[in-house]
Amino acid sequence: MRRTNEKALGKILEEVIKDNNLGDGITQAKINEIWVELMSRPIISRTTKLRFYNKTLTIYLTSSVIRNELDYQKEELKKQFNNRLGEMVIEKIEFK
Repeated sequence: MRRTNEKALGKILEEVIKDNNLGDGITQAKINEIWVELMSRPIISRTTKLRFYNKTLTIYLTSSVIRNELDYQKEELKKQFNNRLGEMVIEKIEFK
């Protein structure tokens, strides 16, 4: 008799991601994609870096005017990011 040890591919991938601490890197890549989808070209061109760490998304911008405008939209941006990510990943957004 043949013994089978079947697992769903999704479960195996989740285990690999968790065991190798790849979750934050994958989340960071998704956040970068979402930023490009949400923002206009002038904002994207003035964005130098996006950093996700400890449930905080820090967005580095070269324009103080854009930084100030986006600061008013923090809560809406947080909702949009979390909706697109499918879970409550981002608790705080900072602009620098």
